[in-house]
Amino acid sequence: MPLKGYPGLANTAILIAERLPKCEFFVEPFAGHCSVAREMVRSGKVDEKNVYLSDLNPNAISFCKYELPQANVYEANFEDLIHRFKNIRGAIILIDPPWYPHKDTYSLTYSSTMSVLNYYSTSIQILQDCKCRKVFVTQTRELFSKKILSKNFETEVLTNHKRKIFGRAATVRVAFIL
Repeated sequence: MPLKGYPGLANTAILIAERLPKCEFFVEPFAGHCSVAREMVRSGKVDEKNVYLSDLNPNAISFCKYELPQANVYEANFEDLIHRFKNIRGAIILIDPPWYPHKDTYSLTYSSTMSVLNYYSTSIQILQDCKCRKVFVTQTRELFSKKILSKNFETEVLTNHKRKIFGRAATVRVAFIL
């Protein structure tokens, strides 16, 4: 059985999905373990066949195909998927880039191609003046991504008090632009 997911998002995905409306398309260009996509499908907010996921990590791709077999899963650059859906009003794009670009929990052979800051900056730039709804997710203690998100959007911290990570409640910082 594949890994459960990164601790923060795996434990807070339900809180993010609860805040999102139903949508025609749900898009995760940094799919990872597709935690929010799985919650959106489970809660009936999107049909699984209208979920679009991409990642450059082959292990993440395998995991997504296993967990959401009817979803559209691609081993592709994040920018391609964002461009494809950015002007579709019925789409929600969730931006959750790798938080630790040099430490990969899937495999020792895969590493990210950009810094965390560049992933956020590029995504924000592409999504300026878009018609879709978007959600940005980052760690609560990650200062650089917190700074760039807070500079561009109003953010909030979501906390799952029922789930603990290293003795603390699971938290993520989120910007909902709906």
